[in-house]
Amino acid sequence: MVEMIDSEVTLVSVHIPKTGGMTLLSILQQVYVGHLQLAYEDERDTIVEKPLCYHGHAVLDKFANNLAALPNVKWMTFLRDPLRSAVSLYHYGVKHGTIREMGLDQWLTGTEMFCWPDPPAYNHNRFSKWIGRARTSWDQFDLIGLTEYFDESIQLASEVLGWPDVEYTSQNVGTYGDPNMNESTINVFRRLNSDDYIVYDKAIRRLQGQ
Repeated sequence: MVEMIDSEVTLVSVHIPKTGGMTLLSILQQVYVGHLQLAYEDERDTIVEKPLCYHGHAVLDKFANNLAALPNVKWMTFLRDPLRSAVSLYHYGVKHGTIREMGLDQWLTGTEMFCWPDPPAYNHNRFSKWIGRARTSWDQFDLIGLTEYFDESIQLASEVLGWPDVEYTSQNVGTYGDPNMNESTINVFRRLNSDDYIVYDKAIRRLQGQ
């Protein structure tokens, strides 16, 4: 399929965890066959010759120099409702043993200093910190998709980037159901993550406008 897309444009896809990045990855693998460079700092990061798309958690950590030399780059990322993203991250941490002996409410509202791989609480305003870590800004992104509007986001990306038709199903979907939290926990979480809610609300308006 790669011959059908614009080979003069390089896509940089920053994967913020728990925002539908694995489903997006399955799409990118279809579109950029043989030209997809992953950046996850693990065994998936096999070096690709002449990549047309960079995708992963560590795109700029690993390939900043490569990207700086490219003449035509488009940037994309996905966001998700901050609370739902945080709840998903909590269950992921419980499943993989990085969050232990801590209830969801306590983890969402704690303010202890963040550390990895054993976070004592949620890393508040995580979206904003992730973009800051990537040494970029929200204004730099040509496309900001939303997990809650995934189909519409992919349709927009296809139009902007000239993708062929792709088929996909949701990957890595959580099975924990809707969280049962009291209103005070939600209010504290929203206050602690006010920056991310501002960014998320702007992304909703932007996607609707596009």
